[in-house]
Amino acid sequence: MTRKEFIEMLNGLSEEVRLHETQDIRRAKQRNRGAHKNFGALMFAFLDMEAANPDLYRLICMAQRQEGDLATLKAVADGILSWNEGGFSGSYDMFDSAKLMGQARTFLAECNTTEEFCALIQAVHRYLIGLNFQLDIAIPWAELSRTYHEVTSSAQEE
Repeated sequence: MTRKEFIEMLNGLSEEVRLHETQDIRRAKQRNRGAHKNFGALMFAFLDMEAANPDLYRLICMAQRQEGDLATLKAVADGILSWNEGGFSGSYDMFDSAKLMGQARTFLAECNTTEEFCALIQAVHRYLIGLNFQLDIAIPWAELSRTYHEVTSSAQEE
């Protein structure tokens, strides 16, 4: 597969992940379920995306404005992709996404221009935004808010 084909595939997956829960999301929802700790997997995966997305966006903007040399931009992006690759496989059972981050790192190393860098990182960024959207949907925010209110209200009454 070429970098261009990978980017096209990733862009297609980005649309799919926004519309449908992926197998990766289903696996993350089941992670540590028996130990009643699956919420932690969802929340930390969500927070990893919350951290990665603005960082990748900043790198894209810097590359588009020709700020920073390509080697530095690639090194920073590689660190972000590596972190998420490890988290996806080791902490969240999101093996498909881990594989994609590994492939993205391989293609990142081959980028010779800021245009190539931007195209790749924009595709990764869109994909991670889609994952973040699905993780956000999976987190029971209303229940968390009710529980927090109950706990903090009873603590104030004591």
